[in-house]
Amino acid sequence: MRRGSDQDVAELLGISVDRLRKRIQGDELVPPYIHIPGTKSRIWDMDEVEGWMRGFRRAPLSVVPAMARAAPPVKRGRGRPPKSAYRT
Repeated sequence: MRRGSDQDVAELLGISVDRLRKRIQGDELVPPYIHIPGTKSRIWDMDEVEGWMRGFRRAPLSVVPAMARAAPPVKRGRGRPPKSAYRT
């Protein structure tokens, strides 16, 4: 078990330590951690954190079949459409 601090986990996730702490307080999705009763600190098992991150891995677009890709959005003209566009 490789131990890590809040700073290590925040760096690995690419967020600030403050943002990590706000996510924990706000019950947002965070990697599993160990909380020792009677203390304010957390212990992070870095192997578990990396495993948690692997669970969010996505396949590159080249692997996804062409039929599964979304069509590009239709570009609309600027401004309000003319009244003639509403007539049938």
